[in-house]
Amino acid sequence: MAANQSQRIQQISDAFQNEDPPFKVHPEEDVFRFQGKIGIRAHNQSACHQAGRTKKAYYVEGSPHEMGYLLGRMAEPEVERMCTEFNDRVIFEFVNVKFRNRKLEAALGNCLEVLLYWLSANIYPDIPDDYKQELEGILDGCRAANPHTKVNWADLWVLNVGVDALLSYVYTGGLPVKKALPLKIAPRHLAIPLKCNGFAVFGPAVKDNGHFLGRDFMFPTAGVFEDTACLIVQNPEGDKKQPFVNMTAPGMIGCIAGMNVRGLGVGVDMSPAGNCDPSRPGFNSMLLARYSIEHGQNCDQAVQIMEDAQRGVSWLYILADGTHQKACVVEAGCSTSTLDPLSCPPDRLKESLPDEDFLRAHPSAEFRDGLMVRWSDYQYPDAYLGFNEALFAKERKAYDPADFAEKGYIATSWKDKSCPQGYYFAPQREKNPHLVLVTNMCLIPEMRLFAMHPWTNLISASYYDDVQWRYDELNHRLLTRLSELSASGEKLTLEDAKEIIDFLDPCDDFPDYYNPPPERPFWRRWLDRLRGGLPGSRNSEPQRGDCQDVPILGSVSVMDLQSKRMHSRYGYYGDGWVQITLPQYVTRLDAD
Repeated sequence: MAANQSQRIQQISDAFQNEDPPFKVHPEEDVFRFQGKIGIRAHNQSACHQAGRTKKAYYVEGSPHEMGYLLGRMAEPEVERMCTEFNDRVIFEFVNVKFRNRKLEAALGNCLEVLLYWLSANIYPDIPDDYKQELEGILDGCRAANPHTKVNWADLWVLNVGVDALLSYVYTGGLPVKKALPLKIAPRHLAIPLKCNGFAVFGPAVKDNGHFLGRDFMFPTAGVFEDTACLIVQNPEGDKKQPFVNMTAPGMIGCIAGMNVRGLGVGVDMSPAGNCDPSRPGFNSMLLARYSIEHGQNCDQAVQIMEDAQRGVSWLYILADGTHQKACVVEAGCSTSTLDPLSCPPDRLKESLPDEDFLRAHPSAEFRDGLMVRWSDYQYPDAYLGFNEALFAKERKAYDPADFAEKGYIATSWKDKSCPQGYYFAPQREKNPHLVLVTNMCLIPEMRLFAMHPWTNLISASYYDDVQWRYDELNHRLLTRLSELSASGEKLTLEDAKEIIDFLDPCDDFPDYYNPPPERPFWRRWLDRLRGGLPGSRNSEPQRGDCQDVPILGSVSVMDLQSKRMHSRYGYYGDGWVQITLPQYVTRLDAD
């Protein structure tokens, strides 16, 4: 037993060392043991932009409690920061209030976190027991590492499920409990940070007939996540569980991006819509994404797992299966056997929308207990696009059918105001049966109708052009690159996939997206106008800081689903990519 464990420690340490760039493992300081199981912490010096900091990766194995305990022992400082600083600050990204006083912000943030814990109490019955045990293990491990740790159960619970409790209310305006809040909340008081993109591409257009899943999960970091983000290899006990690598931060046990040892990858994007159940927010988002690859051996099984889950909040999940060359986007809302999308749009739009007879005559996908699946060979029913001219007119927006072409743009910039909020049928532009694409909006027409909820549109009004533009821009880049490669007889490579999914890097084509120029005082803007400064002129463009120091608001990943290698970029834009080659780490525990 001891000899086998020593061999496994050496195997995993060597696997970290063999990555490009390599991770280093200190044989005494970075190896942890608990009840016969091991945890290993690794450091990547070469990929770190900020002096004195290293990117960390972890390996854990065993039962849910053992994996949690080992991670808590190894990463207590990071778990504590996520449970305290991150929790206290991130909630303000969903509340349209800004503070200059950090102490006041922290105090109010703590109060809101307590309120969020209260709102999320009814999620508890729907979360798998394994995940509760893993969180308990993290708490026990943190306490073992630091008896004075600030980590507690309530903070861990909010960190992992609080966003679903919050979104079930934010998207619909309905409270998860029957008690009234002590203050009246209007849509103008709320905000939704929507910034996610993803694609899967596979088959003959890819080098060696490969399969890439690219995704960036952009969300508020609260000035914390960029310093705590990491890759975690988890090797769970049990024949029915799959070892996987997870892009996350210590304390967050769900997947921002994840891939299992069978080459099944997943990502999850926010999707504002009215098909939520505030009374039972349920099992969704990053936890469900992880569950689907931890328990699913292929794409079809993962979709079935999502269908069977007791969901309560609308999300989009991208799944890709490198072994069976399949990919899809799951457009999911709350669990229900009733398809009633016309219950969401406002009455003023009903005359411009399809009626129930039209919906019955034009079913676009199977309705599966509250979700619908857009596979890579999905055929979008173009008949729905015929309603757009009237919908655009209702919202007094210019309509041009050319904007709905395969490589068209409805919004030509994220700053545009061209979209009639969410009150239109967004086209699926990609027609390639080996490609799927997702941002933060449903494309399946029936699911799109759920996004026409008035409250949802009021709180999301400022994001719709951005979401549509990101979809259009990503689509244009993918189709253009595939066309160029086809004309030259070449194939899409890993480097192509990285460049395409990272298209919002502020050091490249869109420097203002994540690194906007500083706001100038009114007197400077007035002086520039007197001097004749025009948009784009030298006088009107302030000097931008070095984009190398801009934090990555989440992470960018490309999964090579045939080599089972995860490539991720996180931290700061000056940092490079790191990778984990999953098969090199995961041996079955019963080998002992």
